[in-house]
Amino acid sequence: MRDGGETFVAIGDNAQVLDGRFQRENGRLTGVVRAPIGALQDVDGVAFFRKPQNTLGDSEGLALIDGGYAISFERDHRVMIYRDGAVPKRVELPRDIQSAGENGGVEALAVDAMGRLIAIPETRTGRANGFPVWRQT
Repeated sequence: MRDGGETFVAIGDNAQVLDGRFQRENGRLTGVVRAPIGALQDVDGVAFFRKPQNTLGDSEGLALIDGGYAISFERDHRVMIYRDGAVPKRVELPRDIQSAGENGGVEALAVDAMGRLIAIPETRTGRANGFPVWRQT
């Protein structure tokens, strides 16, 4: 949710994005107005569904960050930052995320009090006893 709970952004598993606004009456939620479902783009400005490799758009995690939002993707493990009207930017992840397996990449995203991304994979990497947590530096 954004704007103090007035608006929202949501993602689908295949690089779709949906923005909307909550309607309220007397403090009660009465409806939702949503924009058409949009297509997330890669750093070259091309929508993922238009790319020949259909696994590029396996979107998973979403976190609101600094006037935009961050989205994590599996298979080609990465995090992208999206801001209105701008070409998305790729965030570098630690090298060991590549050992997470095709469908085991960053599943959950959050932002700490200092505005840094926190990323948690779906599966353990390597021989780790627990799940690693990566924090942007």
